[in-house]
Amino acid sequence: MSLNSTYFHLSRVSSNKKTGPIAVTTTSKNSCSASCGMREVCYAASGPLALHWSAVSNGSRSKQWREHLADLASLPFGSPLRLNQAGDLVASVSGRLSRAFIDGLLSVVKSRRLQAWTYTHHDHTVGDNGKLLRRANREGLRINVSTETEESADLAIASGLPAVLAVSSEETRTVWRTPDRNLVKVCPAQLRDTDCNRCMLCHKRGSKVIIAFLAHGSRKSRANQQLSHGTV
Repeated sequence: MSLNSTYFHLSRVSSNKKTGPIAVTTTSKNSCSASCGMREVCYAASGPLALHWSAVSNGSRSKQWREHLADLASLPFGSPLRLNQAGDLVASVSGRLSRAFIDGLLSVVKSRRLQAWTYTHHDHTVGDNGKLLRRANREGLRINVSTETEESADLAIASGLPAVLAVSSEETRTVWRTPDRNLVKVCPAQLRDTDCNRCMLCHKRGSKVIIAFLAHGSRKSRANQQLSHGTV
């Protein structure tokens, strides 16, 4: 896909209880990686968010990337920003991340000193993806590599990238170690009364800390099956 065929929406104050009242963005469905193991059980594909995501994706409630960057540049100085509550980074059909889009995001994040973070299922080993992601993280835009196995999370960290991990909703541990001895912590907002605005671990934490997300949404039972059987 190209930047011009990808659509974006900025919610300046989210009503999402999990994120808290912060700015969040949504990116059209064509940004999602074909290799994402969670595509069929994605939490964003059902419920109220699904309706919004569809409207963003068909262009009826969205803007193109240059207008979107202008919107981001108008956010209050130093404010938190959750990118891609649905959707992913822009990449080509071969899975190569768009350097132009990441450069644009970095320019806005640095000039406004935004506390911005997101997640990506695009393969960090494809082309220059790893290099682009490491540069983004180094320069203040936290892009977490989304994984479904501890081994994949360990590989991301070994490559110098932050990682998050999808786990079954039936997981009873809240903290544990991976085979490479990296620390896994379940998302605090899934364990107690807090939100992203008060937590910010996905934006800033130790380099050896993996955030685990319990499967959630109306498709969590299917997600549990996939995660338990290693089919994602």
